[in-house]
Amino acid sequence: MPADELEGEVDRLAETIAAKAPTARRLGKQLFYRQLGMSLPDAYADASRTMARNMMAEDAQAGIDAFLNRKRR
Repeated sequence: MPADELEGEVDRLAETIAAKAPTARRLGKQLFYRQLGMSLPDAYADASRTMARNMMAEDAQAGIDAFLNRKRR
C-alpha cells in the first residue's frame, strides 16, 4: 500500500472495528491474546468456542433480530 494511503486505511479499519458490538470486540481481543501461544489446531478450536459464545451474547441476538426484521419488510 502506498504510504500516502496508509492513514486513511487505518482510519477506515478503526471505524469498522469501533462499529462492532462491545461484546464482540472484547471477546475478539481476548481471543487474539490467548491464541498467541497456541498451536494452530488449538487456536482454531478456541476460536470456534469463542464464536459460539459470541453468538449467544445479548447484543449478538439483538443484531440478528434486527437483521431478520429488515428482511421481513
